[in-house]
Amino acid sequence: MTDISDRFVIVWLAADERQALRRLASVCSVDLEEAAAAVMRECLIAAGYLKPEYKLDEDTQTAGSA
Repeated sequence: MTDISDRFVIVWLAADERQALRRLASVCSVDLEEAAAAVMRECLIAAGYLKPEYKLDEDTQTAGSA
């Protein structure tokens, strides 16, 4: 059986952080927990602690140029 502490984390946020998270959830039409999980995931990926789910292979063909 999975311990509930393996699935949930309680995070205390400042008022401006809660407000920003609520705005994000509203804009993305998701609940607050989904928005918080997405923000945490993106932050961990950006910091290099979590590998992205999808990655282009080096031999992937691209169209056009940037």
